[in-house]
Amino acid sequence: MQQQSGAAPAPDLEGVIDRDQQEVAALDRLERRVIETVDQLRDARRRLAKAEEHAQALQKELSERDREISRLTATQEESEKSRRTVRTRLENLLERLDSVEDEPRTT
Repeated sequence: MQQQSGAAPAPDLEGVIDRDQQEVAALDRLERRVIETVDQLRDARRRLAKAEEHAQALQKELSERDREISRLTATQEESEKSRRTVRTRLENLLERLDSVEDEPRTT
C-alpha cells in the first residue's frame, strides 16, 4: 500500500508514549500539590480551632479580671468614703477640743 500524498502521517508511537508519560508526570505533580494543599488546609484549620479556643480562654480571663477590677473599685470607693467619714469626725472632735481649750478656766 502506498500512502496518499494529502493524508496525515501515522502518529509516531514513541511520540505518543512520550506525550502520555509527560501527562502522567504532570498528573502526578498535580496530585502531590493537591495532597499538599489539603494537608496545609487541615493544619490551618487545626491551628485556627486552637487559636479560637485560646481566644475564648483569654476572653473569659478578661471578663473575670473586669469583674475583679469592678469589685476592687467598689471596695476602694467604700474605703475612701469611710476614710472621709472618719476624717470629718476627727476634725469635729479636734474642733471641740480646741473650743474646750479656748474656754476660760474657772477655778
